[in-house]
Amino acid sequence: MAYGKRYQSQSFAKSNKMFTAEIYEKDYSGPFDNIPAGLMPFEQNVLASSDDPFEPLLASELRTNLDITDFTGTIPDLTTRDDKKYHVKLKAGAAPDANESIIMWKNYESTSPENLDCNFQIYVNGQSVLFEFFNNTGELQVNATDTVRLECAVFSTPSGLPIVGAGWRLIVKEDGVTVFDTTDQNPAAISAINYTFVAGYQKVYTVLCYSYQIGDDSTTIPVNTIYDIFQGYLLTDDTSLSFSSGRKFLDLSFVDGLGMLRSIPYEQNYAVDSVTPQNGAVMVDINTTQTLLEVILQCLNKLDLPDGFGLNIACNIYASGMDEGIDVFSQIDYYRRNWQNSDLTWMDCHTVLTTICKSFACQIFQANGEYWVVNIEERAAGTLRYFKYLQDGSFVSLNNNDPSRTIVPYTPGVDHYFINGDQAKIIRKGFPVIEINNQYTYAPNLIDNGNLRRPPVATDEIAYNWRKSVPTLGSMSMADIDGVYYIEMSTGASAATTSIQPLSLANVFGNDKIEISFDYRDTVTTATTNPILQMRCEVYQYGGTSYYQLTQDRDWKAFTPSPPNYIWVNIESSGTYLSGRQTATISLPLIPVDGNLFLMFRINNPATQLQATVGNFRILGSNIKESKSAKGYFDFQSQYKRTQDVALGVQTDLCYSQLGAMLRPNLIEPTQPTVWTSWYRYGVTESYTNIPRLILQQYINIQSAAQINMQGNVSSIFSANGPISLITKFDVQDTTTLLPVTGLAFVPGSMRINFTDDVWSGTFLQISDTEITETITDVITLKKS
Repeated sequence: MAYGKRYQSQSFAKSNKMFTAEIYEKDYSGPFDNIPAGLMPFEQNVLASSDDPFEPLLASELRTNLDITDFTGTIPDLTTRDDKKYHVKLKAGAAPDANESIIMWKNYESTSPENLDCNFQIYVNGQSVLFEFFNNTGELQVNATDTVRLECAVFSTPSGLPIVGAGWRLIVKEDGVTVFDTTDQNPAAISAINYTFVAGYQKVYTVLCYSYQIGDDSTTIPVNTIYDIFQGYLLTDDTSLSFSSGRKFLDLSFVDGLGMLRSIPYEQNYAVDSVTPQNGAVMVDINTTQTLLEVILQCLNKLDLPDGFGLNIACNIYASGMDEGIDVFSQIDYYRRNWQNSDLTWMDCHTVLTTICKSFACQIFQANGEYWVVNIEERAAGTLRYFKYLQDGSFVSLNNNDPSRTIVPYTPGVDHYFINGDQAKIIRKGFPVIEINNQYTYAPNLIDNGNLRRPPVATDEIAYNWRKSVPTLGSMSMADIDGVYYIEMSTGASAATTSIQPLSLANVFGNDKIEISFDYRDTVTTATTNPILQMRCEVYQYGGTSYYQLTQDRDWKAFTPSPPNYIWVNIESSGTYLSGRQTATISLPLIPVDGNLFLMFRINNPATQLQATVGNFRILGSNIKESKSAKGYFDFQSQYKRTQDVALGVQTDLCYSQLGAMLRPNLIEPTQPTVWTSWYRYGVTESYTNIPRLILQQYINIQSAAQINMQGNVSSIFSANGPISLITKFDVQDTTTLLPVTGLAFVPGSMRINFTDDVWSGTFLQISDTEITETITDVITLKKS
């Protein structure tokens, strides 16, 4: 979908930056309207729900206040039901006020010949202007309508050395557009290359003056850096429009999209191009896998941001055998079926991302218009190691960056300091007991396309991933009966059988409990002497020679598949006539070996015409183990504890079909992957049998001891390293002696960021990467018989 720029509002900030909100409208083309900024026009609210630094999704909103008192245009449609009709981008850049312009310049001089003076001069209204510079760069502010001459002067050298070769040049840009550029010159001394112009209103001129050398890597023209601050969609449910007799303001709320993911289902979008999806389903086998990075990207891409987004992965946790030069999420395969609810609908994207973040002690948020997935403990370190991707999954770079900023008591000339003198330390005593819990469970259905709603893609299929076998005189078709999709099978006047077989079943493991259920009914008009519907069920051991088939008395019997001696289990008794819908629930005996499950259904083949319908298939697995808890403590008897349920990573054995199993691909036998084990943190000598134990250690390091959080107001937003944002880690210089926080690390909690006043206000949460050694035990709970 195309978006056109519809509105723009600008406001000058105390940071000497110009903040610009650009509001785009879906399917709009034409000129944009300027709307004056109102009171405190641009504020970002960080919507933390608690003071827990492990909050998995940290959403934020941008409040935009516009003064529409004298605005005669059309305001945004505040009654639209389209949550994505309006998109905003907030940017910040150099900010001359309404009656000024800024000249940013750089002078490059060769180191040979020596003894050269600066050869760049600026004349304003005919007068040479003195200006300070550092490393041959500088900035000068002039009034609008001033006549400015930029001059690259050619001086004789004090030693009388000649000017050698071409290489003198002057480049001038106005708001990023080149307005003057000489070719390489070899002027005679004494002469000059100059450009004269009348300074405009709120213009930024960037200038580069070359002398002698051309093409040196250091000779880059100054840039008026434009910082991306925020992007998101207009939330019309939270807008207000004043209608008093005084000034009239329009207050808009734009969200970063993370909260919107609660209402966006994680429907798979890997459709076969030639197939039209039915009822929202698409052509994908739920028993296939995708990487966790693909899952994260797919969730964020559901937001349909018009200009895309950057994704930064800062979670340097690895399992033994992983490539440390690749992010961890790219190396973990995960079954698609695990993202389904018990009613076989797809989980919402917010739940999916929450599941991943909790399992890796990560937090996801938007910072400077990009999304970040960051391990909480890693943020406490000095340098953040992260992998950058584009929204289409393209890898950009591996980076090491220090996002730290230091807050000091009020000190003139520093970047960030407490203001108002109202900062306070908030104490949390910590948790004597911390538990990480995992459940041993399976996905709600281990059979693909069990509801039969996806259409076939091959001639031998009756529905996607369901193979059919129909005799010459027989028939098979699909029917929707009372909202349930059924396969109607008929033998016709033939003695041959009509059968169906599911092509995609999950793996099963020794001692698994498997339950097969489906709906069926006969469509014959009289009772028969033989059962009509039958099922064949077998287990084939991985790479072995053990084969088992289900008998009529619901037991496993070893057999040799060649020559075939298959057993068919009767679903109904002899002489019955079942015209109404029936539900068959077959509890298999404990699975005898690790292997593949085979199923087939058929109509029995006496030489009479028989018909039956069958559908709504489900295979549900369970394990004799109910849950596993990793517990860390220094006071085991304490009732004051922190409990965290996580879904991923408990498996360390062969049961890779279980929910939460993070798979290591098997290139030799793709149907038999293994699970990742022996987890560690990058750069740290350690090893944990499973990732919940590693994550438990991080919770212990941060939350088992007393925490000192902070509240206060901090100035300013910008420093030499750019703007602070949600990715920033804060250090504090504390001159007090009562619970000093010098040396501690803090991350943003619930916050309000006033961009024009240049102030952060809210809660700063303490985190730590200091190891705290505590006893860790594993407790496995078995299901009650």
